[in-house]
Amino acid sequence: MIKLASEVFVMSQKQGFFTNRVCALLAAIAIQLTLGVAYIWSVFQTGIANSLFNGDNAAAGLTFSLLLATLTIGSVIGGKLAIRYSTRLVVFFGGIILSIGFFLASFVTASHPWLLWITYGTMGGIGMGFTYSTTIACVQKWYPEKKGFVTGIIVSALGFGGVIFTPIVESLIIFFGGAGAGEAKTFMVLSFIFLAVCTIGSFFLKNTGEGYMSNNASPVAAAKVTVDLSPSQMLKGIKFYLVTGSFLLACMGGLMMIGFAKPIAVAKGLVTTATIGVLAISMFNSIGRLVWGMISDKLGRKNTIIILLSGTAVLSLFVILDLA
Repeated sequence: MIKLASEVFVMSQKQGFFTNRVCALLAAIAIQLTLGVAYIWSVFQTGIANSLFNGDNAAAGLTFSLLLATLTIGSVIGGKLAIRYSTRLVVFFGGIILSIGFFLASFVTASHPWLLWITYGTMGGIGMGFTYSTTIACVQKWYPEKKGFVTGIIVSALGFGGVIFTPIVESLIIFFGGAGAGEAKTFMVLSFIFLAVCTIGSFFLKNTGEGYMSNNASPVAAAKVTVDLSPSQMLKGIKFYLVTGSFLLACMGGLMMIGFAKPIAVAKGLVTTATIGVLAISMFNSIGRLVWGMISDKLGRKNTIIILLSGTAVLSLFVILDLA
């Protein structure tokens, strides 16, 4: 048995790239699952609005908006730091920032509701940004031959996290006193989950060595490898602004629906099916990420984006229909 174990250890050292990339993928999936909490804000929306913001849904919703905005900022900063230092370090501290943000959010009261914007919104968003983009970039480099597929797996885990955490969060809110009372302690429970998963998971993330992508990619994938641009070079190109503008417009409608899915259902008299609706959104969000990631490996990134943006434009028109 000892001899077999030693042989496996030696083999793992020789096949280090295999063990490293599998561990990185599994760690990224676990981390993204927990970050899926970002997509179930609608479960908190009504209770937070009534308990902290005196029924002001816009003020409560600003918390979610700030989280998304600072997530973007955190992703940019985290990506920069990951290149200079390491993915492991950035994800580790990102998990701590995220955890502290949610932990402090559990102590926010109606006398100072704006503190939720700083804790859950700003700190939570920056922490998520540090962990979100860096884990994706790390695993993409380990799988240059299946970049679309592994990216689909990772980001589908983010969507599936909403499926997992929706019933958990609903149960926790009820257990801690119901809507308007149980959200605070639920934030505290989530903070400990973030701390455990993100910090432990960070130790399994490792940057690839020099030349790894070109040495391990398939001939087709290797032919598609391009030289990275510096931030200044990127900002000089028109493509950056076209892509950024397209994503801003395309994501706007979806994120607004995600953040207010449950309140909208309740307002339309669909109280009993509101939670199911949140689950459905999270489920298809997850499946779509995986499927379209795989499709992009076949059709190419540009063609896939064109299809998705066109579909979003057409399907958005159905939101205004009243089918009652």
